[in-house]
Amino acid sequence: MPNPSLLSTLEKVSASATSAEAAPFDWATVHQTVLKFVNPLASEQPIAPPTSSVLLAAMQRLVTIINTVQASPLVVSKGSPSETPKLETLLPYVSEEAYDVLDALRSDLAVATSSQSPLGSDRAPLSLSSSASHSLITIESLIPSLLWQIARSAYSAMHLIEGIRAKCWLPDQGWVSGMLRLVVMLEVEAPTIRWCFDLATGYPAESLLEATAIVQSDESALPIRHTAVDASDDSPSQVKHQLQTILRHLQARVPGLSTFLQGVPIELLQPGADWQGGNLRLHLGFSFSPQADGDEAIPRQPELIEAELMEETLAQTNALQRATATKPTIASLVATHVPVVQPVGRSLRPTTLVRLTDTEALERYTQQTAQQQLEQALSQLCSQQIIEEEEESQLTLIVQAAIAHCAHQPSASGLERLHPMLLMDELVPKLLWSITSSTYDMMQLVGGIPAHVLQPRAHWQQGTLRLLAALHLKAADVDYQLDLSTGRSIEADVPLDLGTIVQTNTTIGSQPTSIATIINQVEQQLHEMMLAYRLLKNGAAIAWLEDVEQDWQSGTMKLSVSLAFVADAR
Repeated sequence: MPNPSLLSTLEKVSASATSAEAAPFDWATVHQTVLKFVNPLASEQPIAPPTSSVLLAAMQRLVTIINTVQASPLVVSKGSPSETPKLETLLPYVSEEAYDVLDALRSDLAVATSSQSPLGSDRAPLSLSSSASHSLITIESLIPSLLWQIARSAYSAMHLIEGIRAKCWLPDQGWVSGMLRLVVMLEVEAPTIRWCFDLATGYPAESLLEATAIVQSDESALPIRHTAVDASDDSPSQVKHQLQTILRHLQARVPGLSTFLQGVPIELLQPGADWQGGNLRLHLGFSFSPQADGDEAIPRQPELIEAELMEETLAQTNALQRATATKPTIASLVATHVPVVQPVGRSLRPTTLVRLTDTEALERYTQQTAQQQLEQALSQLCSQQIIEEEEESQLTLIVQAAIAHCAHQPSASGLERLHPMLLMDELVPKLLWSITSSTYDMMQLVGGIPAHVLQPRAHWQQGTLRLLAALHLKAADVDYQLDLSTGRSIEADVPLDLGTIVQTNTTIGSQPTSIATIINQVEQQLHEMMLAYRLLKNGAAIAWLEDVEQDWQSGTMKLSVSLAFVADAR
């Protein structure tokens, strides 16, 4: 559970943001300020997901019984019909399965200890970017690392940071529709400064929703989807309950963030000033932008619909495409350099439906995804060192991990929803998120990094190198390539010669490196960390429908990666 003092700060975030506004705030100065962590950040110990079949089977039984109990009218009747039953309500029904998980965990840890081979010795740690673990770092370098860690924790987290269509209960107006956004704030306090700014925009945080405000959305990004129109004093849809749930998920999925959420003692040196001691802390809040009368409808993240309901007017489709093209992706939010991309051709309609027809491959993918998520839940249990806790606390942590897993089961998101079908406007951003969340370097490369390039029979050029992730849809009379970063069609590229040499000031190609080597490394990383890439890299059989007046077309869908280079204008 989150630290009580941490949760209490949710009530104070708006006040903190207001105070920060009164202090002088210059974005250039903030960016260039150097931080020194008084206590160097401890690196997260590499904890690999336990692979014991006994442990995995025990956890799966616990997840299954929790899903069954949650669906039971008897249990649901003890709480709100729209919210997850409380932990104390579930425990009596699942204690036997929780004990089985605990016994299996103890057995696996005993085996690991006796073999003197710590779990996860061959896995990379799930922690902040390595740059954040250094004793000295500029705020400019720290910001994208923090934002990326939160965005990669779940697709819903990334979606909330970008903003979702929602409605909010305002005392003087009732229910108002608009855009709701999760605001991730970095607060820096020292004797002469007080900064509290939005990591995504760089502006001081202001006009945040009160903790008791009520927010609801038809989209699945909010952790609590309370569908009833409830404006009670303690509605489960209140901002404070939404933020508490998000915090629990973040702390479970990204343990390295807990230090920043609780506060980190620092020393800082801003340009033109002396070193001074202070404190750095992450806060979360919600901002809400009402939709004014006469405004064009705010596009929502579309849910799966029947083909008969797919038809829209041309004006609506064009409006949605314009909104999609201008909506920031997480890669553009956290990347320092974003290359100019000139899309050509027309894009597929956001309402185009796609479904996988290779049921055998889809079933393998779904099973692998479910097992991977179970392994991650068990890995998080190990990182919490639950064996050192009292038995009652151990069981509570195990059930909490299983409940969190239930909330992020494969059925909630991912390519398995391509059976029976998925909208293109869901598929494209989810694939892009899967790529950018795989590694920090991958996110940077998708956003674009400054580079020097030497192509055969040419001279060194300076410009921007980026990863071009393309979704290729091919049918009898259609051959589309979509750039996942822009959502627009692209022409067949003339790829960089594999003998081209690249050098950057990042960890990618810090020394002169060939394009062939970088592409090989990218493909290996995606194969290891992105199950959807394994499914689509060689092409998968699909059927797709762009217009209700057409028939379903058979074809293939393939995901490929290449490197694109845009030279700087002279």
